[in-house]
Amino acid sequence: MAALCTDCFDDEHFKMLVAGMRSRRCSECEQDSSPAITAEDLAEIIAPMLQERLTYGRTIRKFASADDDRGWEEPQGEELDYFLRDILGDQNGFLPDLLEALFESEPYDHSDPDGGFFDGGRLYEWRTVRPLDLLGQWDTASQQIQNRHRYFSPAAIELFDGLFGGLDDLCVYRDGEQPIISTLPEGTKVYRARDCSDQSLIEAVLREPMGQVGPSPAGVAGPGRMNADGVSVLYAAQDLETAVSEIRPAIGSTSAVIQLMTTRPLKVLDFHLLEEAFQGISFFNSDYDRLLERLVFIRRLHDLISRPVHPKHAHEYMITQAMAEYLAYIHSENVDGILFKSVQREGGVNVVLFPKPHGETLDDYGQFDIPIEYVIDSLEFRKAKKVQYFLETCFKYSPGVIASDFDDDFDPY
Repeated sequence: MAALCTDCFDDEHFKMLVAGMRSRRCSECEQDSSPAITAEDLAEIIAPMLQERLTYGRTIRKFASADDDRGWEEPQGEELDYFLRDILGDQNGFLPDLLEALFESEPYDHSDPDGGFFDGGRLYEWRTVRPLDLLGQWDTASQQIQNRHRYFSPAAIELFDGLFGGLDDLCVYRDGEQPIISTLPEGTKVYRARDCSDQSLIEAVLREPMGQVGPSPAGVAGPGRMNADGVSVLYAAQDLETAVSEIRPAIGSTSAVIQLMTTRPLKVLDFHLLEEAFQGISFFNSDYDRLLERLVFIRRLHDLISRPVHPKHAHEYMITQAMAEYLAYIHSENVDGILFKSVQREGGVNVVLFPKPHGETLDDYGQFDIPIEYVIDSLEFRKAKKVQYFLETCFKYSPGVIASDFDDDFDPY
C-alpha cells in the first residue's frame, strides 16, 4: 500500500494532517520511522478539495487562417497528474497510486454516461477565483468613509488589516526573488511639475523653484489620490515626461519641472509588483480559499487605486487616502512612500512620499519633514505641443443585449 511520510513532503499543514497517524513504510524514502498517510486515505481527503477547486478544461475553436470558416476544437487544460504534482511535488513513487485511488474513489454510476469527476481521459483547469467578498469589503469601506465614519472606519481598518497583514509572505520573481517592500537609496532622484499659466507665476518659480514647484504646504494642500484636504505629501514621478503628464497641461501651456533628491533611504511599497505577487499557499491549509482570494485581489489592487477619477467625484479618493495613511502610520512597516503606475502616461511610474510619522516641526516651506531636497539648477520649462488619446472599446451596443460590468472580470489564478 503506497504511503507518503512527513519527512518527504515539507509542508507545515500536511505535517499537521498526518502527525497523528502511525508510522508506515514510505513509498518515497522507503523508511518507516515517521508518520505517513496512505494513498487511499489522502485521496479521500483531497477528492472534495479537487472537485471544488478544479473544473473541466475549456474547448476553444481555432482557425488555420482568415479564410478558414470551419476551424477545429482544441481542448485546454492539463491531466490530473499535473495538478497532483503541483500540490505535492514530484513524488514519483507515491503519485501513481494516489491517482489510481482518486479514480476509484467515486462509485461508478451507470446512469451517468460521462462517469465521475476524476477521469484519466479528461483535462482540467483551476477554477477562476473571483474575490467577491473583498470587493464587497472595499465598497463597504469606501461608502463608510464617505458617508459615516470618515476618520475611524471599522470597515476600512478590517479591510486593510486583512489585505496588508503579512506582506512579508508575498514576493515577486524577477531575476530572482524580490520583496514587495523595497528601499529607495539615499540620493534617488524624482521629478515634480507645476503648470505655469501666466508670466507672473513663471517669475515666481524662477525666484523660488522649491517653494513654488515642491510639495504644497501643509494646511493648504488640496485633496489628492493619496492625501486628504490639508495634508501635505509629495507627488512626483520617476521621469520628467510622466511628471508633466500627471498635471495634464493644456495645449500651448508651459510647465515648470524640478528634480528632487531623497536625503535618506526610504521604504516604499511598489504596487506594480503586487500585480505579480506570489505566495506559497498550502493546498492543505484550512484557510486556503480566503488566502487565494486575498492574493487575487491584491494583484488587482493596483488597478483599483490608479483608476482615473473625475474632478467632480473627488470623494472617490477617500478610500485610497485612508489606505495611504494606513500604510504610512498604522501598518507595522510604516512605509515612507508608495509607487504606482501613471494613468496619464503609458509605462510611467508615480512616487508618493509621506512626511515623517512624528514630525513636530515645519520646514522652511511650511510642511512636515519629507526627506527630500531640491537638486540645484534642475529647473526647466516645457511647453505642451499636443496630446494623444488611446481609446479602447469596452462595449458595443446591440439591440437586446445587456452590457455586464466588464471591470469585475478577474483573471484566473
